[in-house]
Amino acid sequence: MKSRILFSFKLSLVAIVLLFSCNKWVDLPPKDRLTQTVLFSTKEGYLKALTGIYAEFNNTSLYGRDLTMGMLDAMAQYYNMGDSEHSLLAFTSFDYGSDTFKSKSNTIWTKLYNLIANSNAILDQCKEGNTVLPTKYYGIIKGETLALRAMMHFDLLRMFGPIYDKEKDKACIPYIESSDRSVQPLISSVEVIAKVVRDLEEAQILLQTTDPVLAEGPLNFAGDVNNHFNYRQYRLNYFAVTALLARVHLWAGNKEKAVHYAKEVIDKGQTADAPFFPFVTLEEIRPSNPDNVSDRIFSNEVLFACYNQSRTSSYNVLFSPTLSANSLLTLSGTLTDGRINLMYDNQNDFRRSFWATRSISEEKEVLYFNKYEELISKNNSSSDAFRFMIPLIRISEMYLVVAECSSDLNECGAYLNKLRLNRGQAHMDFTSMDQINLVLENEFMKEFLGEGQMFYFFKRKAYTELPEGSKVAGGTIPMQLSNYTFPLPESETSQRQ
Repeated sequence: MKSRILFSFKLSLVAIVLLFSCNKWVDLPPKDRLTQTVLFSTKEGYLKALTGIYAEFNNTSLYGRDLTMGMLDAMAQYYNMGDSEHSLLAFTSFDYGSDTFKSKSNTIWTKLYNLIANSNAILDQCKEGNTVLPTKYYGIIKGETLALRAMMHFDLLRMFGPIYDKEKDKACIPYIESSDRSVQPLISSVEVIAKVVRDLEEAQILLQTTDPVLAEGPLNFAGDVNNHFNYRQYRLNYFAVTALLARVHLWAGNKEKAVHYAKEVIDKGQTADAPFFPFVTLEEIRPSNPDNVSDRIFSNEVLFACYNQSRTSSYNVLFSPTLSANSLLTLSGTLTDGRINLMYDNQNDFRRSFWATRSISEEKEVLYFNKYEELISKNNSSSDAFRFMIPLIRISEMYLVVAECSSDLNECGAYLNKLRLNRGQAHMDFTSMDQINLVLENEFMKEFLGEGQMFYFFKRKAYTELPEGSKVAGGTIPMQLSNYTFPLPESETSQRQ
């Protein structure tokens, strides 16, 4: 059967932030539909097209909210809904027949495939014989675009595809590789993974010789507005692409390859003499200097993130204590008693700073998530260094990949302890993989709050029970394995009848 993905290459009339140009605004022509001939006649046109894809990642239905701090984290059962009419109840109860879920899944599907079409429009112009782009720009633009296409298909697979170990040969989603209007068949998870890996490997090769991140690090500083190679944390740079390869191979059960790529990221990204992505320090989280802002994002460790100037708005829609009960997300219990004590070993865990108590009425206090809360320093100053950052890939994930996938128990324990020690936790002596996996689950749950990864963890491991977010003392709810797979949107299935 075939899928019709309509190509519509379109750059929003909304102002797009050019991260390559130190956040310089792009002035678009008055018409919102730019012909490919005009767009790709200059180097700047390619950069605008590529930046347009990154900018659209910030859409609240994508990584700007639903695929990070919102819908997916709610489905991982982090939160207490607090009200039977809560706006996210359809997702936490896996009510896939509800209009709420149908509308949201259709939006996610449509937007991601539109962005994939936009990626393909760029790639169509990045073939041999391209005379517009200098060699370095060619490698960066084509490499990042291939990686974007791979990442979006992979996330579509993680949502709309089956549990890999259970039904990996079942046709599930199309992999779109052209910007034309030709129809494409649904293919299996195995085939999707093969294409994702192919695109990421090609991207890695291209970026290996062109991406300044390998020699100079993230380059997150104000500089020449015409320098298109700064702010690498907000682009799918070489380290992020390599980390994606580790993530993808882990999903597919290729543990040796997952370990290989994870170790490459760690070894090159955290060198002893000059680490590009060092672990956060307690001083950075709880600064003694009144001019410094608390870094709850652990921004130094982030390999790839959205630059989202509307982050506070996305956060407030879910977590502001001023919200009504049918909108607010909270953690069951208090700072000293309840679910927080099940998640954290003790109060020394750096990640415990993601939670705070606030009164929502004279009689009631709630435990709310504050990782993305707008922060100012004690001297009322703010910082743009991580103010708009929504992490999508971080180096700590690579430690968890090695801990889960290494065939050497001692190595598993060493990598897990390295992460724990850099989160303020005590060293543990591991005597079995069962013990490793138990701690691993808890570390994963704490590490990726607000980043949309825990639901995928549960799906990959085919958990039949999930934590019960509404219970102060913990507990579980049953999980049907079929609920891990989003049904294809009606807009897609209607074309197959």
